[in-house]
Amino acid sequence: MGIFSKAVRTRVTEISILGANSNVKGDVKTDHTISIEGLFEGTVQSETEVTVTAAAKVVGDIKANQVIIDGLVQGNITCDQILLLSNGVVKGSIECKTISANIGARIVGSVKTTSATANLESNKEVASISSRSIA
Repeated sequence: MGIFSKAVRTRVTEISILGANSNVKGDVKTDHTISIEGLFEGTVQSETEVTVTAAAKVVGDIKANQVIIDGLVQGNITCDQILLLSNGVVKGSIECKTISANIGARIVGSVKTTSATANLESNKEVASISSRSIA
């Protein structure tokens, strides 16, 4: 038996990056991960993950399986999982199955969790958090 007798499968993940100096207006729909590092105005849809980095700003809605926010989002977010990092700010509504937030993250709007279990109430308002005005 040789050392290469078993087939090795690797999965390549495609990532699109809107760089720090980018200023993009429009709508993006993709089946892979997108990382926003600059200014984006419009709707972002991904079958996998959307990341908004610390220096980034999104003015518009985000829809994805997973969302990671470390910058500013002014719009609504619909996802399965969301992680708000310490610099993350969301001004709008969040609808998700699970939410995690680091100390310092802020939400100015509402959070609604959805349940995947049919026996549970499918939508439950869990929080409406308002904060000081953010410059």
